[in-house]
Amino acid sequence: MDGNSLPASEAVIPIIGHRRAEISILLVLAFLFSVFFKGQNIYALLGTMSCLVLALVTVLYFTYQGKEDILVSAVSIMVLALTLLLFVSILWSRIPYLSILTSWWLGAFGLLCWILILTPRKEAIYKTFLGVVFVFGGIQGFLALYQFFLQQTLPNGLFLYKNLLGSFLVLQIFVLSGLFFILPEEKKRTHYILLSFLFFLTFVVGVIQSRGVYLSFFLAMVLFFGIGHYLQAKRRLILTL
Repeated sequence: MDGNSLPASEAVIPIIGHRRAEISILLVLAFLFSVFFKGQNIYALLGTMSCLVLALVTVLYFTYQGKEDILVSAVSIMVLALTLLLFVSILWSRIPYLSILTSWWLGAFGLLCWILILTPRKEAIYKTFLGVVFVFGGIQGFLALYQFFLQQTLPNGLFLYKNLLGSFLVLQIFVLSGLFFILPEEKKRTHYILLSFLFFLTFVVGVIQSRGVYLSFFLAMVLFFGIGHYLQAKRRLILTL
């Protein structure tokens, strides 16, 4: 290696860095397709899986082009095992058609994990993807309030059932709560925006009036504060040492 050449681990970063926009677009399209799946729209499922597979192939291709070693971690192995188990379970299913759909749909989680694990400098992709998800969550929240207060119908947004909307919003509350606490104290304006959005999403979850959603919200908050307390205690221990 001469003095002007870069190591493979550094060379692959600008290669994939130029493709972060394409990967972000594919992930956003996959998310938008998934909204219209509703458990039965095969074309939406096909669109979601196609975008995720293309994003994964893009990451793997440019990783290979940059001669970067693909790291095999315990998380990636567990995700692979879970995905394979989903497809193996089709063999003893009483309704193979539904099992195939479920396996492919849940397998999207594995594809998304592999994409995010294998992509170096993934912060820009995180921000783009989460930004679209949060904006969509806000739109769903306003639509649910419109349905509940003005149309006097079930507040399910664009989802098939209100429980699906509630679960989607609870996940957003969980992630936003973490972002709220890790933001620097100097960004007070961002803190106020996040706090207002959290209050709005929590209000929508209350309007949904679902015991299952309330239970998931309670478990998410217990998990969040439990992890937060553990990390805070660990941080204090490190500081004292």
